[in-house]
Amino acid sequence: MPLRRKVILIGLDSVSLKMLEMFVRRGAMPAVARLMERGCTTESRSFFPVDTGTNWPVIVTGAPPSVTGCNMSVHLPGTPLDEMISGFPSYLCRAEQLWGAAGRAGLRSVIFDYPQSYPVNAPNVLHIGEDGRPDNSLKAVQEVRAYVTELPPTTNLGWQSAHMLKVSPKPAGGWNGLADGTALEVELPIVPGRQSTFSSVRPLYALIRDGKVSVHPERDAFKVLVELRVGERSGWAFHTFSTDRGDVRAAFRAKLLKLSPDGRDLHLYLSQIYPTEGFTEPPELSGELVRACGPLVTQPSRQQVVMGGTSDLETYLEEQEYYSSWFCRALEYVLTRYDWDLCVLKWHTSDWTNHLCAFMLDPLHPLYDPERAEEGWKLWDEVMGWGDAIVGKAVEISGEDGIVAVVSDHGATTELPGRKGKDVNVLLEEGEWLVRSSDGSIDWSRTKAYFGGHHYIWLNLKGRDPEGCVEPGEEYERLREEIIQFLLDRRDPETGRHIFNLACRREDAEMLGVGGDRVGDIFLWQEEPPSREPVERPDLDLGTWDWPRVNSGTHSPDAFFVVAGPGFKRGYRRGRPVPLSAVAPTLCMASGLPLPAQVEGPVVWDFLEKRR
Repeated sequence: MPLRRKVILIGLDSVSLKMLEMFVRRGAMPAVARLMERGCTTESRSFFPVDTGTNWPVIVTGAPPSVTGCNMSVHLPGTPLDEMISGFPSYLCRAEQLWGAAGRAGLRSVIFDYPQSYPVNAPNVLHIGEDGRPDNSLKAVQEVRAYVTELPPTTNLGWQSAHMLKVSPKPAGGWNGLADGTALEVELPIVPGRQSTFSSVRPLYALIRDGKVSVHPERDAFKVLVELRVGERSGWAFHTFSTDRGDVRAAFRAKLLKLSPDGRDLHLYLSQIYPTEGFTEPPELSGELVRACGPLVTQPSRQQVVMGGTSDLETYLEEQEYYSSWFCRALEYVLTRYDWDLCVLKWHTSDWTNHLCAFMLDPLHPLYDPERAEEGWKLWDEVMGWGDAIVGKAVEISGEDGIVAVVSDHGATTELPGRKGKDVNVLLEEGEWLVRSSDGSIDWSRTKAYFGGHHYIWLNLKGRDPEGCVEPGEEYERLREEIIQFLLDRRDPETGRHIFNLACRREDAEMLGVGGDRVGDIFLWQEEPPSREPVERPDLDLGTWDWPRVNSGTHSPDAFFVVAGPGFKRGYRRGRPVPLSAVAPTLCMASGLPLPAQVEGPVVWDFLEKRR
């Protein structure tokens, strides 16, 4: 057993080894470059589904998804087949995590907003943030929102409705300190996100006058939270919001993206409104962090926000820079003031940016602009530099005696317009295994199979599913075989290629880490589009470089694992990939941390200076 070493694990979401090394060569990631020089590097392989909710738990448990039971969203046995819940709460993870193993040994862990880490589920944990979900916050008073007089075009009404509200300015009346009719007023409803613990919140109010917009907690002209001209962004505004759960002190920033001279054309942007208390364990740490580092934002402007028209690219980057630098400041504050043995942090900016900005670097994408190509590379250099700064801070804090690991959950590649996979439920309808009523809803009494996403088809099984109509045993097995053969025979009418790389029973996919009672009865893997030719889609509203309306990035299974510190070889580059389940056991073997209870992954022995 080696001497016990402190370990910092930094996660950079959606970064392949090829991508990491490219930005290292460009000089955008000097801290990662130095870590590679003094440590070990390898490509790593993600598990299916290739997403955030599936692979971050693999990294900290050393167990495959069939053991952790975690995906981006989860179907629980016995619930309706089309009912999925978020896979991020800690109580859904069935495997012990690194911090649970550390707690058993009396060691302290510090966790920053890592998937499946909240509610806190282990002893001796100092926790900051939530459960690492990259879409909606649990504790936010309101997610990012824009108040506009006209809703812009969008390719996804769901994204827009989640982050935009149409408002109608009217002559102000009944304001304290303001004569009636001397300005325009706008009520700003505060609407909690779909996963928020809040249901209702008292609104804010805005005044429009003299080419400016001011935001107020009530109809009182003297009580001003922020005041802006077009293009200006405010500092932090602190306000006690009245909610259905009581008064909540929270902070937000505002930016005025548009205002016509007559005040009738408005685009006012508010950042996520997030509490200034209650986001840490222990609770008193929240106030310390807000005073030292600024307010926490768990969900800055992300790709769906821009694609729906809520913010432009410039505002997105401003928000992401703050989110990233906050982690740097908080990492230093906590790790230099509190005792700790293990620290785990996941940074998500790289994933959001790939989905939003992959088009900037790919000449095959119709939004790519050769005249702005250098601008795109500089933007990406800056973004990856923010992640590198977090790594640099971890290395600085750990010193020569600590171990620093940097890892990703999956890689990233461009998603070209019109190249998405086929709708599996349409194919199931074609085979008459899925039946719809006259209103378009699914008739579960006659539906025998349903595709719930994440590679899985569920059979509507009697005794398991609420409206099951498939008999267990012979009928179940016969239907699985029929559906598998049917899908394997399907070809893309445009290319003539088979649609699916793989269709098999879930038990046959166990070698891929698939399994357990939360996955479907049939596992599918759709064929990746074979063509890498320039794409023109005049039938799609793609938006513009500064206001893109489509998702231009997607996931790939080529992640990475870089680690340096005592016990690891220097400057070693492994020739073959390792599974992501190798991260936890390798770190434990080198550091003296106890192994998580359900670990199944291998130790990367060739990373170590000598076999233990």
